[in-house]
Amino acid sequence: MENTYNDFSIIMPILGTKKELKFAEKTIPAAINLNPHEIIFGIDSPEDQTLISILDQICIKNGFNRQRYVATKHDKNWNMPLCHIMWDCINASENDKTLIVNIDSLVFPSMMTGFGIVGSLNIAAHTSPAIHYVKTIRDRFKVYCYKLLMNKMSDAWSGVIWIYKPYFFKCVDPENYCKIHNGSDTFIIESIKKNKKYRYVHSREFSNQSLDYENNDLYWRQFSKGIYWYAKSEDEIQIDSRLIKFTLQLLHKFPHVGIRFYSFLFNYPYLFKGYRWASEHKDHKIVQIARKSSSAEWGYYGSTLIDDIYDWKKISKTGTGFTKKSTQ
Repeated sequence: MENTYNDFSIIMPILGTKKELKFAEKTIPAAINLNPHEIIFGIDSPEDQTLISILDQICIKNGFNRQRYVATKHDKNWNMPLCHIMWDCINASENDKTLIVNIDSLVFPSMMTGFGIVGSLNIAAHTSPAIHYVKTIRDRFKVYCYKLLMNKMSDAWSGVIWIYKPYFFKCVDPENYCKIHNGSDTFIIESIKKNKKYRYVHSREFSNQSLDYENNDLYWRQFSKGIYWYAKSEDEIQIDSRLIKFTLQLLHKFPHVGIRFYSFLFNYPYLFKGYRWASEHKDHKIVQIARKSSSAEWGYYGSTLIDDIYDWKKISKTGTGFTKKSTQ
């Protein structure tokens, strides 16, 4: 009998927490709906047989029996275990075209656009933006602003990524990839950019939905963005008042600033603390690095430096990118 599945693999790393298993009940069926050749679950070693049993049951219930498990033994010295798990899963993938999916990401059929794109015309990766799950009026307001903002953005990148393995391995250095503290998707972008022979493509069509709160809600991310925004504004606007400078910077980047600015004030209080800290420590090495970095580079590199800021302890201590409250 002829195979009816598509020749690509899906990689889904999972810890197996109660929260993730709740997501898995929705996100695995959505991934199966794309009809992949296989789904590879990246898990911890030694294998948790209870976790494997639960995932098997979800797959069988949805008429799928081509799941595999790649177990990675953790090292306490790793900065970001997810990078090592993903690398092992990519190596184990049986197909050149591979889709990396977060366990909290509900993929839509439109995600298959990337299947026909990667591997052609030296395209090493493809992605599209995610709609974020909303629970409150504040969240709904935030998503509305995010959709408006998408029309102005030059890039749209999320953790759900199509990759073409032969090109991916030529662009991404495993040693440096496994040193980062955060932003594995952003690291892939920068690696492709630096290679120059290969490229990545992004679409503006929302082809997945995150069932969890977005990364920007974490305090360390807001704080890091504040430092970066201040450092960049130094070279463009020279005004004594920090508040006026910050507002003008927003106006410069986002012409339709009204509703977005108030949403920004409401949702990102820690970004102002980061912005203020950077304005008072202009000569600090982190501010200097932010001034020389692109937004994509700062996305993962900046987070590795936050622990070096002594004032950060007064706000929320972080070493790997997560506060105690947000760690599962």
